[in-house]
Amino acid sequence: MQNIDNTNADKLTMNYVLEQMEKIAQQTEYLMEAIEKLGQMLPASGPGDVAGQAKAEALARIVKHREATNQRLIKFYEKLYEDLMRGEAERL
Repeated sequence: MQNIDNTNADKLTMNYVLEQMEKIAQQTEYLMEAIEKLGQMLPASGPGDVAGQAKAEALARIVKHREATNQRLIKFYEKLYEDLMRGEAERL
């Protein structure tokens, strides 16, 4: 934590970390939007029509990558939380 400048140090608290993790957990708009778009897709117009499949796969990739980003953010916040807990324990 020594590399963090003083202007941001006050912001880095256990409550801040928990709030950020809660925000990640509540961010489901993109999932609802992807599901809605999948529901609005027209069925294939015949054999060989793969446009719908390509769109569905693209939406799946977006969701997959967003979830991967969320997982990395959670790991970051977990590490930050552990560091803050360790710092608190050292001060006691």
